[in-house]
Amino acid sequence: MAGTVRPSDVRLLYRQVVLPAIAYASPIWWPERPDCRLRSRLLSVQRSVLLALTGAYKTTRTAALQLLLHAPPIELELWRLNREFTLFVLRQPVECDGHTYAADNVALPLDRWTRHPSCAPQERPVCRLSVQQARATARQYGLHVYTDGSHTSLSSGAAYVVFGRGTSTKAVGRYRVYGATSAYAAELVAFTEALVYLRSSASRMPAFVYTDCLSVLQAIASPYCLDPRVNHLRELMAQISASRPLRAFHVPGHRGLFGNELADYLAERACRVGLVRTVPQSVRDVRERFRHDMIETWARDWSVHHTSTELFKWTPDVRQLPAFYPPNRNLVTLLTGHGRFPCYFYRFGLMEEATCPCGGQCENLDHYYTVCPMTAPLVALMRHSADLATDDRRRVLADDRNRALLTQLVTTISEHTKHGLLLSCCTGPSAKNGGELFPSPCGASTCHRWFFFQRSGRASLFTGHRLRASPRTSQPARTPTVLAADPVIAGLQRQYIMDQGGPTFTWTPPQDIRTAAEQWTGGERTPTLMLETTPRRLQGGH
Repeated sequence: MAGTVRPSDVRLLYRQVVLPAIAYASPIWWPERPDCRLRSRLLSVQRSVLLALTGAYKTTRTAALQLLLHAPPIELELWRLNREFTLFVLRQPVECDGHTYAADNVALPLDRWTRHPSCAPQERPVCRLSVQQARATARQYGLHVYTDGSHTSLSSGAAYVVFGRGTSTKAVGRYRVYGATSAYAAELVAFTEALVYLRSSASRMPAFVYTDCLSVLQAIASPYCLDPRVNHLRELMAQISASRPLRAFHVPGHRGLFGNELADYLAERACRVGLVRTVPQSVRDVRERFRHDMIETWARDWSVHHTSTELFKWTPDVRQLPAFYPPNRNLVTLLTGHGRFPCYFYRFGLMEEATCPCGGQCENLDHYYTVCPMTAPLVALMRHSADLATDDRRRVLADDRNRALLTQLVTTISEHTKHGLLLSCCTGPSAKNGGELFPSPCGASTCHRWFFFQRSGRASLFTGHRLRASPRTSQPARTPTVLAADPVIAGLQRQYIMDQGGPTFTWTPPQDIRTAAEQWTGGERTPTLMLETTPRRLQGGH
């Protein structure tokens, strides 16, 4: 699926469709300390989804799948959602990243059903002025109030200045803002303090309020904004409008308007000198902090427990995941190291030796980046190709051209590996995997082989079973102690018991098994029957 839609859409599908379905009502059934069975079942559900969305092999590590899809471990996601539920719904304090968050210090949204619609504040559409219009409006009779806010990573400030007729200054307010996480929070403080001054002023002249923050005016005008700070602004404006005309305007910032430039200067000064105002944290900021803590925990786990994975060489830092993840399927197999590579087949016992099609030994994928003559022309075209010999290959992967060449590199390896025998491992006494499945008096044993065939221009992987049978002997037959789970081998076992090892077999395969070829090989004492079953893609197991 990752190759048919954009990566951003795949990530959106997971976060907006799959994750809500998995985490539905999680505060009820996900405890603070879940048992291993519940954690394992949830991880299995997440893994099955990630495999389908990334197109990776089933043997790929779950942590690598999570990283490819920008999907944190499901238990971290559930802990984050439970914290939000406890704080926003139950209104109970929670701890995160060494800080305690209380409901009183968070601007939780208002309940729209606690107030009758007839009591809603007056609608105030946004009015935007150009520089010329703002200068013309400033000459009208009344009080002209300019507000501005300033925010940096170190401090925040807010200020307002009130002009009477002409350029006479009526009042100035400067405030040092604590707890602000954005310029919007500082602008809200400046606008609120200006309205508080107008409400307490004994003058009944018309009031004009100017701000260069369009977001504040849009929030006031929107009936869907349930921020309690914005609702307080609406109430102040309603109280002021009862005694005098009040209008609010948006003016361009840093365009030479005297009042706006003066308010901006005062706001920057207020970061160091001014009355202290503490603002509550917004719900959005708290959620970002919870998510940041989740990402940090995920990054620590990835850098400690998964450094041995192939993907760690390409993406060592979870906090800097590429925007093109999840990539196409060819690139997924290359980044994870789980794909149609000799080293992969050898690792899982599907190949007797990790031999590259070029003839060299291929113990890992580094062979294709350094010494393989088959892929050398593609590697030579890559930028920062020297990084392929190191354990930090982020610069190689960040280049669009390099990613296209890496995709072609996987295709080249696959095309040169599609012919010939992959595996010949006996399941008898000398088997590499498992115990003896087919004990017999004459020493017959079963073998399991993997073959590649060319079909419709694509390399397909088929499974085959080979039976080595010895001529009939005078020894009495023994019943096999264990029958194989595979229907082909089990059928041959039963037939062998009946025929006691004869060179000719009359076994009829089940309907779901298609006999593709029969071939006798070897000497007089080792006749061999070759059978091919229905094709299966090699995806491996968990």
